[in-house]
Amino acid sequence: MLSPNRTRGTPSQGSLAITIQNAMSGRAITTCYVLPTDLIVHLKQCVKAVQDVPEITLMTQSCEFLNPVQTVQDVGLKNGDVVLAVLMAHRLVATASSDGRVKTWDTENNSVEREVTTAPPRSLLAACFSADGHSLVIGSAVGTPTIFDAKTGEVKVKFEQHAGSVSCVDISSQGRTVVSGGYDFLAKVWDVETGGCLKTLADPELAQEGGGQPRTHKLHLLAVKFSPYDS
Repeated sequence: MLSPNRTRGTPSQGSLAITIQNAMSGRAITTCYVLPTDLIVHLKQCVKAVQDVPEITLMTQSCEFLNPVQTVQDVGLKNGDVVLAVLMAHRLVATASSDGRVKTWDTENNSVEREVTTAPPRSLLAACFSADGHSLVIGSAVGTPTIFDAKTGEVKVKFEQHAGSVSCVDISSQGRTVVSGGYDFLAKVWDVETGGCLKTLADPELAQEGGGQPRTHKLHLLAVKFSPYDS
């Protein structure tokens, strides 16, 4: 646990001052004083002391997520650095409908916080948010996995088409890759920066059964999910 003086922001000999900001609003949450050998989890505890939320994820300003069990020096933090905190209060819920719209709900007030139209009516099949909440990935009957800006609804990245509807999507914890699955029996992994396909997940035995056509499963894909520890 953090000692009380560090939680209150009192520096000690050899300590580093790390400012933690809210990743969504950009507002400063607190400044923590930690030793280079302290674990990143100490920074999370510092945030917990002033922001009571069920889950906190920390990342650098370049959106690199910080491993809680690594030390401050191991992740390269220096005195005066700024760390971003994604505060997961589980207050917001996203819903996607065949009307082509994705709504973000505030469960405390039972109100719609934002609404984004991402696909033509009766075509939206899947949607998910990035870990920082800034991006929205959708799959639709159009067959093209797409990343939207979650606030403005503007298209950020459009990937190549599946040979059929895209029924499921997910984005990795670092936000670098997207995986999509479709009615073409395939799951594909995409590079967010370039928009290119990194890999098609194909089972060679199923390809032989299907006359040489690559397949991930025998039937349509219903779900895809990255491990939360994916890079």
